[in-house]
Amino acid sequence: MCSASSTSPTWGIVNNQKFRSNARGNIIDQILSLSNDLNLFNTPQTPTHLNNTTGSLSAIDLTLGSITISPKLTWSTHSDLCDRDHSPILLSIDTPPPTYKSAPRWKTQEADWSKFYELSSHTDVLPDPNNLNTSLPKFTTFIIEAAQASIPRTSGLHKPGQVHWWSEEINTAIKARRKAYRTYQLSHSQEDLITYKRLRTKTRLFIRSAKKDS
Repeated sequence: MCSASSTSPTWGIVNNQKFRSNARGNIIDQILSLSNDLNLFNTPQTPTHLNNTTGSLSAIDLTLGSITISPKLTWSTHSDLCDRDHSPILLSIDTPPPTYKSAPRWKTQEADWSKFYELSSHTDVLPDPNNLNTSLPKFTTFIIEAAQASIPRTSGLHKPGQVHWWSEEINTAIKARRKAYRTYQLSHSQEDLITYKRLRTKTRLFIRSAKKDS
């Protein structure tokens, strides 16, 4: 990816009043036209940058890659600026990523210990303990079966956790900030830009305060 303040009709925001082609844009356009194995992933008319001063939207973040992988990738931008002036760029691949699983853990805090005690008390079904080669595997299976019937386990699937200082107040502020940005994208009015900036500042204060308090 590159961000070189380059503008061109190939990827630029043509309806932007301040839109123009510049030297960097012309150079990149020429490179793309001459290359047999280089592709621009950007979707035309999709902004990647918000000018905090003027409120103008532009596409100055370019994603380039081999033309051989282009059919497998989908390019898009995040619907929220995520508290920055550049939109996060998302590249998704049509091949689903592998699912990583860890060993399931026993949820002992939710165990039915009365049931476990009852199931593990029938030791008369166990073989002669003097023969370890046969008694140990069967004893292990005996305990595990009692645990499986009385103690729940996790799925083993990895779930990214939230940071401990996250709060519903922060979540609500981020939703309001996202909504304000979408509104400005549609209206391009100065009033909506001011509203977005105000909510962005409010969200930053909430996050900084929560981090400091934690």
